[in-house]
Amino acid sequence: DSVYLDEGAHKYVLIRASARTGPPKYLVRSKRGADYHRDAARPCQEELHMHGLRAEVLGGGRIDFSVSQKRIKIYGFSYGFPWREGAGH
Repeated sequence: DSVYLDEGAHKYVLIRASARTGPPKYLVRSKRGADYHRDAARPCQEELHMHGLRAEVLGGGRIDFSVSQKRIKIYGFSYGFPWREGAGH
């Protein structure tokens, strides 16, 4: 799925997934309990890497998703994009 959100207010990331050929696919992921944006990105990155795909986190922020209210609110941002090797994020 291109978008996977845990319900509630959480950190989210935008990931560009790409193979050696063909156009990239853009994915949005949020994860309940993620202390850092890298925690929201990690499960998706690991799955993409297992399938031989490249995963690049382009940005992130906070997202508040409510199924019952049919509402998605996107706000805030995360420092440090693009991520650099060795940075804490």
